[in-house]
Amino acid sequence: MGRLPLEGVRIVDLTWAGAGPFSVLLLGFLGAEVIKVESAQRMDVSRGGFIKRTPRLVSPNYTDLNLNKRSLTVNLTLPGGVALLQELASVSDVVASSFRPGVMERLGLDYVSMRRHRPDLVMVAVSSSGQTGPEAQFAGLASIFSVLGGLGYLTGYTDAGPAALSDSVDLRVGNATAFAVLAGLWRRRETGKGGFIDLAARETVATYLGEELMDYCLNGRVAERAGDDHPLMAPHGAYRCAGQDEWVSIAVADDQEFASLCQVMGERELAGDPRFAKTDVRRSNRGTLDEIVGRWTATLTPQEVTRRLQEAGVAAMPSYNAVGLAEDPHLEARDAFLAVEQPDLGPIRILGPAWRMSGSSETPRRPAPLLGEDNRYVLGELLGYAEGRISALEDDGVLR
Repeated sequence: MGRLPLEGVRIVDLTWAGAGPFSVLLLGFLGAEVIKVESAQRMDVSRGGFIKRTPRLVSPNYTDLNLNKRSLTVNLTLPGGVALLQELASVSDVVASSFRPGVMERLGLDYVSMRRHRPDLVMVAVSSSGQTGPEAQFAGLASIFSVLGGLGYLTGYTDAGPAALSDSVDLRVGNATAFAVLAGLWRRRETGKGGFIDLAARETVATYLGEELMDYCLNGRVAERAGDDHPLMAPHGAYRCAGQDEWVSIAVADDQEFASLCQVMGERELAGDPRFAKTDVRRSNRGTLDEIVGRWTATLTPQEVTRRLQEAGVAAMPSYNAVGLAEDPHLEARDAFLAVEQPDLGPIRILGPAWRMSGSSETPRRPAPLLGEDNRYVLGELLGYAEGRISALEDDGVLR
């Protein structure tokens, strides 16, 4: 098998929480060597878990976001810690951070300072609103990104308020960050020059609005929350099935698919009913139509509805919860889950990257690191420090 695309690239990961670590996780899946920098005074918040807190220093949240990384503990409040990180940057290709704007400058780890140690360094800083602008210093997490970017306003039902999204927004920002870093590495390959990437989470989210934002810019129309409704399709939405909180999603794109749906439901006459014969009138009568479809789906499991409609060429799939995903036979057939032996947690299964690359070696599956477990690898093997020097840094509190 061939090399992974980013083998030979080294990334210093100063990110924390969700978006930043996920972006570097993706780059690690592509073969980059990742050195995650933390300290006992300021560990990644995900080590304790985002939702269900744990006293361990490796939570499921942390494991999901930090596979294939090495851990270096550095106290950046000490001059020796800053100097050590600058030296590490000199033998690395990328430095990623997700502090509030101004933190890296105060530490002496901003791009202007770091490029003195590696002129062709690619550096990315992820923040809520970017490094410049009147709201650059405002705090933000995923739920804030979603409402600032306009996505939260559109999420929800017509009779309720906006629904702020959370983890999924972090992952979208992480995807954009990884893409930007790849572009920075490509430019360096072509020109020999590095660069600084200022990535604003709220702007990333805003790009997902697409036609809603364009409609306002061109026509002055403001899109509103519509729940499962679709401007062109009917029926369209999630329908309750037999069982406890079981659902199936159905999307009918045109009149031919609607006729197929009616045949599968045993309601052929509906295809010729003047209330439903054409898409525009179906949408006008979608409340009545949803009731008819819902009565049928309520008698079947999501899997049975899916099988019957897919065989007839109608888009339908179960609405999965975590159990459905973990036990999904299609994901199993694609080897989507990685088996990882995680210290302190034991054997676990984690979803790997969504891509499959021909000619590449197997997806890396190094467990998420324990705090500081790679200090001696980084200082000894990468920087060439003797054991006595490493011990002195430990005694001085630099490696902590």
